[in-house]
Order: sequence, then structure tokens, then C-alpha cells
Amino acid sequence: MKIFIASSSENLDLLREVEIWLEEFGHEAWPWDKPGLFPPGEQIFASLINISKQVDAAICLFGADDKILHRAKAVFQTRDNVLIEYGLFAGVLGTKRCIICTDGDVKDSADLLGLTKIDLSAPQRLRGRQHLKKWANGLRPPTVEAAEREEIVRIRRLEDSVKSLQDRLTFEEEKTLDLEKILQQFNVVNFDQISLATDGLWKLLYDYRYFQFAARMLAESCANPTALRSLLVNTDAEAVAEMISWRSVSGSLAADQNPQRNIFLARKALRIFRQYSERDSYKKFVGLAPTPLRTNLTEMATTLLKKKNGGETEFEEPPHVQ
Repeated sequence: MKIFIASSSENLDLLREVEIWLEEFGHEAWPWDKPGLFPPGEQIFASLINISKQVDAAICLFGADDKILHRAKAVFQTRDNVLIEYGLFAGVLGTKRCIICTDGDVKDSADLLGLTKIDLSAPQRLRGRQHLKKWANGLRPPTVEAAEREEIVRIRRLEDSVKSLQDRLTFEEEKTLDLEKILQQFNVVNFDQISLATDGLWKLLYDYRYFQFAARMLAESCANPTALRSLLVNTDAEAVAEMISWRSVSGSLAADQNPQRNIFLARKALRIFRQYSERDSYKKFVGLAPTPLRTNLTEMATTLLKKKNGGETEFEEPPHVQ
């Protein structure tokens, strides 16, 4: 870590001692009198601003530099420029990265009352050195802290998004139940009675777990969208295939070889099956599908119906047939 050290000229002996400590702690000390910090021809305060952006931390040594009269009482305070430098570096680095070390009986500025400082006065110097070591070795690069702050913000945003999605999912589930009740009330369709021998497979397309499983199986059974379209055509579901836009990302009607589009197109096909007026069309599709796909879809439906009829909400997917 690069650590700047500010002090008055009168306190250079302590500055040298702190400089040696920092090097022993494994850090790079930047005392204010280090050659090259204040190039000739540059304004001193501008150089200080530049230094504050280059270092990782700063130590300001507050010594009993100047004797002043404060409320009719003679007291000692640190040199004005050291106080200004503390304000600058604390403003850039924060008060945890810019600390004050005192040497002697130094008057506290009103704005700094209550701020924890390290006492490096002669009687307390050894103890102060230990405090300084613990502080210096506890520092981490500002870039790491900034990255952690960004990660915390990102996690909070994700948590907010998850909460919003959970609320939306709850709403959709409640809406689905309400719609099912309305359909049953008017004798349109009864979702309480499901039979695989009749329209059970079609009704299961309204079950989230079955729909997601079926979409995944359908997508994985085809090498690419072109093969998926051929599967629909060859299983007497050409009407469904015609209702899907098979254009590739480039807008071409040429053979689409991008397998990453399979899952999107599979979901689209199942939604059309679900909305199709001929409810036997999905059952017919499953019956004509290649054996592995037909077996997986049928076994999943059977397993799910057993659990639903038994009042269970948790279940494991049946083994997949390759």
C-alpha cells in the first residue's frame, strides 16, 4: 500500500520513525518530503490533490507545532498546512484511510472532536506503533472495496428483481386458478378431471412443471430449429409448424442451424398446442413422436398425475430415455 505521511518540518524526526515502521509493515511510505512529490513549477496544493489520488492511505502527524492563545489560555496546535492536508486526504480517501497521529498535548480542532486518533507521544509510542501496524495491515486496495460495494448493489438489485418476480408468479398462479374455476363453472373444461386416455396430455400443458419439462425434452430431441420443424411436420402437426415464424436472427428463411433457439421455439410450439382448438392434436403429436421423446413425455405425465391425484406437490422427474 502507498501511504502518504504529512507533518510539519519540526516533526520530521517522528515522520522518519513512522516511515521506517511502514516499510517494516510491508508498505510503501510516501513522506511529504519524498523527492519528486512536488515538482518545480507546480502549485503545491495542486500537487497534493494529485498525490491524494495516487496513494491508498494517509497519516497526518499532529504535533505541538505552534503556540497560540485560545480563550485567554496558551495552547499548542498542529501546523495549519497539516490540518489542511488532513482535510484534503480525508475528503478523497475517507476517514478510515486517512488517520491522525498525535505527538504531545495538541489542541483538538472543534470539527475533529470525537475522532479516534493514535497517540505517538514518547510515553505511548510503542503502544501507538502497534495500533498503527494493525491499521496499516488492515487496509485493502480501494479498487477491492469499490468492487465489493458494486457487488452489494448488484445483489440488492437482484434481490429486488427476485421479489418482484415472486410477486408476479404468485399473481399469475392465483389468476390461473381463478380462470380454471370460471371455465369449470361454465362447463367449458374441467381441470380437476384429467385422463391421459382423453385430453389429459393437453390439460397438462397448463401445468408449469409439465410444460417446462416437455419444452426441454422437445428442444433437446432436435439438433436445431430446422430439425424441430421437421419433427412437427412428420408427426401430423404441420398446422402448428405453420403458425411459428422460423426465420433466423438474420431474417433468412434458410435452414436455421442455431440450436440455442430450440428452447424458445419448443415453448412456442407447446403454447400453440395448448391454445389449439383441436385438443387431440397434442396427444396425436406425442403418439407419433420418436420413441425416446414419446416415452419421456408420457412417463412425466403419468408421474405428475399420480402425485396430483395423491395431493402431493413435490415430485421427482422420471428417468429420461435417450
